[in-house]
Amino acid sequence: MAKSPSRPRATRRLSPQQLRPVTTLDPAKAASAALEKARRATERQPEDASAWRHYGLLLARSLPSRPILQQAETALTRALELDPQTPEPRGWLALVLYRLGDSARASEQAQWVLAEQPEQPHALWAQAYLDSDAGRRQEALAAVERALAQGPREERHLQELRGQLLSDLGRLEEAALVYKELLVKSPKNWSYWNNLGTVYRDLSDLPASEDAYRRAIEGVGQLNATPYSNLVTLSHYDPAKSREQLYALSQEWQTRYAPTQIPERPRPDDRSSQRPLRIGMYSDGFRAHPVGHMIGAALARLHPDESELVLYPTHPQADAITRALQRYAVQWTPVHGMSDDEFYEQLIEDRIDILFDLAGHNRGTRARVIARQPAPLIVKWVGGLINTTGIHAIDYLLSDAIETPLGAEEDAFYNEKLIRLPDDYIVYHPPPYTPPVGPLPALKQGTLTLGCFNNPTKLNPELTHEWSQLLHALPGSRLLLKGKAFDSEPVYERMRAAFAAEGIDGERLLLEGFTPHHALLNTYNRVDIALDTWPYSGGLTTCEALLMGVPVVTLPGPTFAGRHSATHLTNAGLPELVVSSWDEYRARVIELASDLDSLATIRQHLRQVLRESPVCDSQRFARHFMIAMRAIWQRYCEDKPPAALTLDKQGQAWFDGEAEPIRVSVPEPLPLTRAEALQLDAFNWQLPSKLVVLDNSSKLLRGGALPILLKTGAFGIVAFDPQSQVEQPERFTNTEQVQLFRHALLGDGQPTTLYACLEPRLSSTLAPLPAEQLPPEVREGARVLTQLPIQTIGLDQIEGLESLDWLLLDGLSDAATILEHGTQALKNGLLIEVHIAFERTHQRQPSLDEISYWASRNGYRFYCFHDIGRRSHLPERDDLLKKQSSELIVADALFIPSVARLAELTNEQCLKLAFLLHTIYGIRDLSHELLTRVDADKAEAYLIAEGIVKRPVEEGLNEAEAEGNIMVDAGGGAVELDEMRAEELDAEAELEPDAASGTESAPIASGEPEDEFVFD
Repeated sequence: MAKSPSRPRATRRLSPQQLRPVTTLDPAKAASAALEKARRATERQPEDASAWRHYGLLLARSLPSRPILQQAETALTRALELDPQTPEPRGWLALVLYRLGDSARASEQAQWVLAEQPEQPHALWAQAYLDSDAGRRQEALAAVERALAQGPREERHLQELRGQLLSDLGRLEEAALVYKELLVKSPKNWSYWNNLGTVYRDLSDLPASEDAYRRAIEGVGQLNATPYSNLVTLSHYDPAKSREQLYALSQEWQTRYAPTQIPERPRPDDRSSQRPLRIGMYSDGFRAHPVGHMIGAALARLHPDESELVLYPTHPQADAITRALQRYAVQWTPVHGMSDDEFYEQLIEDRIDILFDLAGHNRGTRARVIARQPAPLIVKWVGGLINTTGIHAIDYLLSDAIETPLGAEEDAFYNEKLIRLPDDYIVYHPPPYTPPVGPLPALKQGTLTLGCFNNPTKLNPELTHEWSQLLHALPGSRLLLKGKAFDSEPVYERMRAAFAAEGIDGERLLLEGFTPHHALLNTYNRVDIALDTWPYSGGLTTCEALLMGVPVVTLPGPTFAGRHSATHLTNAGLPELVVSSWDEYRARVIELASDLDSLATIRQHLRQVLRESPVCDSQRFARHFMIAMRAIWQRYCEDKPPAALTLDKQGQAWFDGEAEPIRVSVPEPLPLTRAEALQLDAFNWQLPSKLVVLDNSSKLLRGGALPILLKTGAFGIVAFDPQSQVEQPERFTNTEQVQLFRHALLGDGQPTTLYACLEPRLSSTLAPLPAEQLPPEVREGARVLTQLPIQTIGLDQIEGLESLDWLLLDGLSDAATILEHGTQALKNGLLIEVHIAFERTHQRQPSLDEISYWASRNGYRFYCFHDIGRRSHLPERDDLLKKQSSELIVADALFIPSVARLAELTNEQCLKLAFLLHTIYGIRDLSHELLTRVDADKAEAYLIAEGIVKRPVEEGLNEAEAEGNIMVDAGGGAVELDEMRAEELDAEAELEPDAASGTESAPIASGEPEDEFVFD
């Protein structure tokens, strides 16, 4: 009998009231309940791999804190013990280990999975992080895109990481599109808004960047201070923001993010003022980064009996600078995997006496930890140091009198008490792969090139207007701008349009993007004068320009961020390059550009001037640094509140309001070893005495290179000024380095006639040629206006001239007569420069044959021409594809001791001649030969310093590291590095939250030709 069809069951409908508890269930409570249920399952079934796997995956996916991550590691490890073949938990374990800071084990797990399942998304995700940390961003991006192709449930997190990698690779428009698409799905996600703001910043779109950061701030509330820190930093690039607005913005951080209940500061048991200090520092820059380059040399010199360094890197990368800093620390504790609570507890446990914040509001910031006062004293120093931090827990800010001029008006803009060091607030360490300084490009190319290699975010409409005015004032000049952002077509085109609107032809604007750092430094060999940015100035870029012989002109901005260049230039002995207005800015650049010979001389000396200045004097800096630290610690031990501290050049330290300097004693900083000096290009000429120079026409005094020459301390100059062409001669009245004789010149000791011409530069004691014999362009200017009597002095008649090293003779004096009456004074001379005109304008102008004949009879020989001028006979046309100037018009002829006399020079004479040839004329081959006769080791150091030979492989370096573009990873394997971008060094890239956790992402990996670093 057939069954009758069953009655359909009535569907029970739930009322809205019954549904409400389900739809309004707290997600956090639901997640907690699911975790608890999964945990109980592992207790009931401890041998069930699936139970442990489920529990571990729930823990790993919960965006957890470190304790939860550790539980996830335990659960996933147990699951794999029970079932080692399932790939998903191993892929997640790789991610968990990475977040715990164990990159080596994370790599092992990821590689195990990918060997079995190359497309497993979670292993690819972990591998992307590891590749990014190692600087392999292309490989990281490929891994992310392969993971996304599998359609994992974590697609949004992977897309955010993809956006960060695209941004790091300079593919800014693609990165912006990623974040915009994510925001369509999650329009209130603060992390997406924050990262989009950073992309807009890199695109130099400051209004859009500010809007995105403010949306992120609104979305995240008080949960995360990252977007606000980014906004603070961004605002310092904006010329429309007043100093008062920037101060208020910084102070608002305290109101928004500082804890309402601030813990008491730890108090050390031993508060004796003379015991060794435990100095802690945290930073994202313990690597090839502005922080690493500007603190490492000082830390290397600190005496171990005086201090113990405890360093906390907030970055996972390691390079040569990292390894060097590790050697100087008694404790090295990476904290990039720690939460703020864990870092706070670590600091308390480590009993730090003075804690340094080397991050500020930039990447790696732990401002909310600092706000909890985890150390007796807290100091802000380099690393996001652009202004006051606004964090009231910070007691002091390490500065100098240029960055923060003395006075209550300046102090009022800082909540920290200012420590003003007597020199620069940093000490610069040039990289060991620094290329040699090349000749002045303008002399070779006939075109002046201005340049700026600062972060393009620092460029703004006011700056492009002022630079355009400068280009208009220097017809034919070009402007070379270099920065990562110019690899982006919109940034490139927007910059070209900005200058076009100012009337600057596109051919005069050179925009270049990324190059490795060594190549970037070498690009300065194409730049004649560097232009600093405003209101946010250059820092490391300014030091690098000086290192490469390129003077930098700066107009200081209103805040700390705008005065970096001013302090570096002033402390390098170049205050004349710091101006007070845009009119003066233009005038200073034009002044430098108007005398290319002097600019060429400046170029050859700037590196030496920089290296011998306080900017690079690590021992002097270390001494002053420790005096300051000892002073503020002593004040703390006396239960006195923090107060502003100023050090003078002798190292005496005064607290504000106290009449007497505080008495502190510190041991001498550690000295440089010979190996360190050789390895680090610390070449020093160490001349035993000054070079005696006689300049017959005041060429040196009238040139712009004089301040540089005098700063070397190597010259004693006797100069003649027959036509009173030297400006402000009174400045030489009481100087030991310069003696100036006006209305006189060298000759035979008898009165002679000065022919004053319409063009002063053609006036001479030699009569001009008849008009018909003169080139057309000088006929009018050579017309004699009057004849004046003038006294000459024979070289051999000059009293007190015991020796003469370098003689300069112009082309409008009777050089043959001068030499004939100077045979005794020149018998031990080292170099004679005679200006030879091959197209004559005056009677008896020096001829090469005549001077060479005198030289052959008096122990000299012609060596080479320098500063050659030629004439082209091609028409002046815009469509010329090639140019040629074949006719020799003028040149400086150089005469050195004859072969026989050269062989008899003393060591002192060899050193002096080598110095002259190198620094004035850029002659390196003969300089090296002369140095070899003095000291073979010194000669070898010279070759290394000038980049003529490779640096030798030092003990502890493998061959690959010595070659330059690799590093050794934790497992001993060689991994190629992606090169650091100089503008990232100078900008100290702002924060971007990590794609998965909302914490800071791993910063852009740095990489340079990597010699083992030793700080001098």
